[in-house]
Amino acid sequence: PVVDGKETPWRFNEAYDPYAKKGSGFDFYGKAMKALPKGDVDKPTGTEKVSLAGKAKIFFRPYAAPPEIPDAVYDLWLCTGRVLEHWHSGTMTRRVPELHAAMPAALLYIHEKDAAKRGLKRNDAAWIESRRGKIQVAVETAGRYKMPRGLVYVPWFDESILINKVTLDATCPISKQTDFKKCAVKVTKVATVLLAAVLAGALLACASTSSPSKKENPIQGVPDATLGLEKSAVAGVPAAKSYEYQAKEPGDGKILPRPFPSAPPLIPHTVDGLLPITRADNGCLTCHALDKPEAGGPVPIPASHYVDLRNAPTVKRAEIAGSRYVCTACHVPQTNAKPLVANTFKP
Repeated sequence: PVVDGKETPWRFNEAYDPYAKKGSGFDFYGKAMKALPKGDVDKPTGTEKVSLAGKAKIFFRPYAAPPEIPDAVYDLWLCTGRVLEHWHSGTMTRRVPELHAAMPAALLYIHEKDAAKRGLKRNDAAWIESRRGKIQVAVETAGRYKMPRGLVYVPWFDESILINKVTLDATCPISKQTDFKKCAVKVTKVATVLLAAVLAGALLACASTSSPSKKENPIQGVPDATLGLEKSAVAGVPAAKSYEYQAKEPGDGKILPRPFPSAPPLIPHTVDGLLPITRADNGCLTCHALDKPEAGGPVPIPASHYVDLRNAPTVKRAEIAGSRYVCTACHVPQTNAKPLVANTFKP
């Protein structure tokens, strides 16, 4: 909860949550289900209710197997979700030039050995296909999202790469939620001739569905190819997009202008070999953790990054604070992608 304008870091923890009872350590307060009958994992075994005041209630549910799992044909798990730069479908965040340039298109994140097994390498165009549909997307084997073997990941912010054409439509009978997050897929390399044929077929399909005969009286509406930021038809199969990130080595790139005065600096050089950042390895600290910065040299890590703003905001630490340690949570490299919309903002 937010109390007196301050967010509670850890709810139900007496040391942080002002609503937790003093001396309790952990207090799962609230009025819901404070007394329940005893039972086992199947059902209640009696009618007498037991007090659960201050305790957590954990309900066991029977295991439900996924509707489908990888097999000999669809041999990979697909997981979908978000990326750091874009919120949900990107209708707002993709309008920000720096966020768009940092992540201009959805990518197929795959372990490099799984990619090599299929004749793929970074930036190749690939088909990702399930029992329901397929789309084309560029391959990424590096960067900050490292995939384990057997799992691929495609975010769904990019309206021209509709990963939900591939995902499941099975619905959980208890939660009533659709199982969009995981399914079985196969990944194959795009052949140039096949790609041309698919694109031609998609264009013909769009033409035939968008040009009804004069005898028909279709409902008037806005063509889907005119909607969105990229003006791509939902029925189409657009080619995979690939953008080039900064190729300059650290120390050779020019400082990029900030989108607004207090914005985190953008990364003007390649991050190959620097990601992912782990507890044991943060290559950014090699150049930027400087006690005496030199004019024209690497931008030093500011003093605020050595302070634990949540727990000890007045104490400067010898090492960078944990909440600031993963640099790419705020600082992102930039591609050569052009803005999707013009910036007409005037301060």
